[in-house]
Amino acid sequence: MALEIKKTAQADLDKKEVFFFSISLFITLSLILFAFEWKQYDKPIVELISRSTNTFEEVMDVPATEIPPHQKL
Repeated sequence: MALEIKKTAQADLDKKEVFFFSISLFITLSLILFAFEWKQYDKPIVELISRSTNTFEEVMDVPATEIPPHQKL
């Protein structure tokens, strides 16, 4: 018993496989080229200092921790 192919010629995507591959290759290469050409400029130091969130008013001295000598059992 032979199986009959029920696809129509319009629904057959095998003919358009090369077209879809070339479009996806073009999009992928365009995104890669765009990523390599992206320029990011350094922000001025003044702008970075003004955004600082550290609001320490005074520096506290932390006393050294004394470790008791090890006792043998």
